[in-house]
Amino acid sequence: HTGEKPFSCAHCGKRFGRSSHRNRHQRAHTQRSLEKRHVCPDCGKAFSLGTALAAHRRLHGAGARSPLSL
Repeated sequence: HTGEKPFSCAHCGKRFGRSSHRNRHQRAHTQRSLEKRHVCPDCGKAFSLGTALAAHRRLHGAGARSPLSL
């Protein structure tokens, strides 16, 4: 692993090792993704990505599964 980061964000210049990570990051700059539709049922914190909510819920010990995915 060389640590090379050949993919850069067109909006802010942040660099990534994988294009998929850059693409996910770039969505944070678009108006549509700024809508935080995924809300933690434990504390009310909102996220634009369901994966971010799943990671957050692990902090509460609730696991990554939402009631909607059961």
